[in-house]
This record gives sequence, C-alpha cells and structure tokens, in this order.
Amino acid sequence: MERKISVGLILLAMVLNCSTLGGRIISEELIFERATVYLEVDNDYVHVQGRFFIKNYSDQSSFLISFPFHIDEYMSPPFSIEIAADDTKIIYKEVRPDIIVFKVDVKKFERKSILISYSQQLYKKGEELKVTYVTTSIKVWGRPLINETFMIKIPGKYTIKEVSFPVKEEKSQDKFTILHIDMDNFYPDYDLVINLEKNSKRGENNE
Repeated sequence: MERKISVGLILLAMVLNCSTLGGRIISEELIFERATVYLEVDNDYVHVQGRFFIKNYSDQSSFLISFPFHIDEYMSPPFSIEIAADDTKIIYKEVRPDIIVFKVDVKKFERKSILISYSQQLYKKGEELKVTYVTTSIKVWGRPLINETFMIKIPGKYTIKEVSFPVKEEKSQDKFTILHIDMDNFYPDYDLVINLEKNSKRGENNE
C-alpha cells in the first residue's frame, strides 16, 4: 500500500496544513512551484479559477492536499467547486466549510497541473464590497513560489479603492476593469484583498 503524506497546498493558495491533516512537513518531497489565478466579480458573486503547478521529488506517489477558502461577513462559503489534475476530475472531501481535501497521484519527478474552480457569494456593507483570496498559508509551506499571477476582472460600476498587492497593469475592457498582478518569489505576509465601492453614476451606465 502506498504511504500517503499529508500535504496542504494552497491557491490562491495551496500549502502544507498540518493542523488540518496531521502530517509531517517535508517540503523536499512535493514542491508547489507556481500558480495562475483568475478572479471575476459578477454582481453579487466572485468566480475563481486557479491553476497550480506541482512537482514530486520523493518516492511517494499519493498525496493528500488541503485547500482553504476565506469566509467572512463579505463572502459566503464556496459552491460549485470543481477540481481536476491534468484535466482528470478529482473528487474532494469537505473537512470544514472553509477547507476541502483531495488526493493527487503524481510519480517521482513528474509535474502536474491542478485546476480548482469555485464561486462565492458577495455581501455588500453599504456600497462596499471586499473580496479576499487566501495567500498567507504559503508561509506554512516554508518556501516561496517561483511565481504567482493574478488576473482580476471587475465591473466598471465599481471603484477600486485598494488592492493589497502591487498591480502590474490596469486596463479597461468591455465595461470591465482588468487588474494584472505578477509576483516572483511569492512569500506573502497577508492575503490578496480587493476593496471595492459601487459608483452610482458608473453603475447606471454599466448595469
């Protein structure tokens, strides 16, 4: 029987999560190399799709991976969750509303692409919205990602008040604002947070 090592990998943020899975941290075995994450704000929802690239340097071939979500007064528990490894669908187990766990089989020296997509409902506080994507758990992994890229699509009816990471490029496209964040050696002390405010005049023109 293959020995399973509990590895938490996060996507925004896939990382080792020993408190959830109870495994040992041996970061030399399964390496989380890079990630590309797309977030789209659509009225009262945010839709997320992340692609995460891993490589196995160990003799193990089966890994349990945990993936956390941010839930607060602005954001609901996730729904419509789908996971695939190199386009093969993966069945996941929900440990808590903010964490899912799934198994990935990856041979020694093999790279795999993990695709995770889900949605969350957004709750306004007055005219304000706050979208948070977990990145801080990368610290538990114990090493930076080579690169993490975020593409964020926001309706033009919202004013972008603050983004927690530096924006490399901002452009307007079809009544949307597109933000591009590109971080090398990514090892953050805080999560990706996007603070928005509804602009009434722009909103009337962009509904």
